[in-house]
Amino acid sequence: MSTRMRRLRLRLRAAWVTLTGTGAAASVAFGLLVFASVLASLAIPRESVGLSTGALQRVVAASQPDRTVIGTVPETSISDETGQVQAADIAAVGASLRARLAAGGLPFASDPPAWASLTTESVPVTGAAQAAGDGPPQFELTYRTELGRYSQLVAGRLPAGGAQPGTRVQAAVTTATAARFWLRVGTRLTAGPMRLVVTGIIRPAKPASAFWGEDLVAAQPLLVSGTASQPSYWTGAVFISSGALPLTESSLGTGEMLVTWVYTAALGQLTASQASGLAASVGSLVSSGATVLDSVTQSPVAVTISSRVPSILSPFVSAENAVAPALELLYVSLTVIGAMVVLLGARLVAQRRAAEFTLMRARGAALYQLGWLVLRASVIVA
Repeated sequence: MSTRMRRLRLRLRAAWVTLTGTGAAASVAFGLLVFASVLASLAIPRESVGLSTGALQRVVAASQPDRTVIGTVPETSISDETGQVQAADIAAVGASLRARLAAGGLPFASDPPAWASLTTESVPVTGAAQAAGDGPPQFELTYRTELGRYSQLVAGRLPAGGAQPGTRVQAAVTTATAARFWLRVGTRLTAGPMRLVVTGIIRPAKPASAFWGEDLVAAQPLLVSGTASQPSYWTGAVFISSGALPLTESSLGTGEMLVTWVYTAALGQLTASQASGLAASVGSLVSSGATVLDSVTQSPVAVTISSRVPSILSPFVSAENAVAPALELLYVSLTVIGAMVVLLGARLVAQRRAAEFTLMRARGAALYQLGWLVLRASVIVA
């Protein structure tokens, strides 16, 4: 049995020499040298990119929590042929704006969700409690998408349905607004020419989000200091449904109404290579605005953009740009060193097998035959 094994080993060795020549060991050593050189040339830059992304995530984690991108237009900019804005108009322009931001590389967060609103100016209200010495309270009427996801219902129900002239518009108020003005479900208010009825009292969910922080009076009332000619007064907000938009716009006028879209950026998904482009893209929109298409009216809409995303990313981008020349020099140096090591290794292998090649040439082997012999060994090693 041992004799057979010895013969088998000898045959395998002879076949190996026939296939690769006598320089197989040198080829293996050269292959390991190439592997080490390539690993060093690629692993160090890759690790550097990973460290840069980690540094970016630490900068984002330590930044201010406001990572929203906000678009705003006057109501008159997207009104239809009737001179009013419907919920469909707000959604259409919002979809175009989202596509424009996505094209600039902005990653969107799903939580908290994006939302849009139409908000009126503050109008004097009767039917709400008024402190002695204060002027009549004033409320702004606001329609907001995703109200149900940003609030918890405490009493009653959220506003729904449409509204016709002469009917009362359903409205919801926060617990803080209800406590300040002594409101409850069923309370009837008069806001300018409009008549309102409180159908729901809500408690803010995600109170730190822009949904409640973008408008100071959305979550709780605010006392406006008086002047010599006007007493101080409290101002708050009531939430209405999309069906109440036509009556609200026709009753109060659209001169001071604003439409807003708010998107939260998922900066935690950014890599170091994306930060510079995103900061430049959003910064350009902040400075010059964005023009998007209203798919309902087929007309362009100029949207004013505001965001703190560029200020969050700018410190990292500046530091990255400062060290980029040194890193690029390091990468080039590693590549050059790797190439030199490979060339020197190939030269050593050739010298190691010089006697074998000389003998084969003396026996009549052509250059292509020598090349094919070396290639076979290299393929096996690779």
